[in-house]
Amino acid sequence: MICSPFHPMMMARSDSPYKIKRLSTGEILADRIENTIGSPVWSQDNRTLLYLEVNDQWRPFQVRSHQLGADPINDPILYEEEDNSFFVGLDRTRSRAYLLISTGDHVTNETRVLPATDPSAAPALIAPRETEHEYHVAHAGDLYLYPYERHA
Repeated sequence: MICSPFHPMMMARSDSPYKIKRLSTGEILADRIENTIGSPVWSQDNRTLLYLEVNDQWRPFQVRSHQLGADPINDPILYEEEDNSFFVGLDRTRSRAYLLISTGDHVTNETRVLPATDPSAAPALIAPRETEHEYHVAHAGDLYLYPYERHA
């Protein structure tokens, strides 16, 4: 179960589809999001949910943005990974100020960020992927810290 930032909504998932519950009334909303994997991430507006869509091989390859009450078939794609060897993931910075879209394989990755208060913003790339290099993003004030790990 994943609660929205100010806890009026909760997303519950057993496998697929995602189901969303209004905590104040117990109502299960009509929103049903199919073909998903992993944990979705709420934006700060309590109405927008970012989630991973999987392809036919169950590889997470797209990040989509869902507005409560909208038809998921129309959910915009925020990011799509073209490399079939890379998997996409979602997270939030510890400061909760940014949403993270990461993509990588076993030895290479890259990360994009967008403000948690503006989930419609274009994700900004922190550093482009470089074969056999990995980095991790942290938010501290206006700085992004990303220590590299080299595989050789």
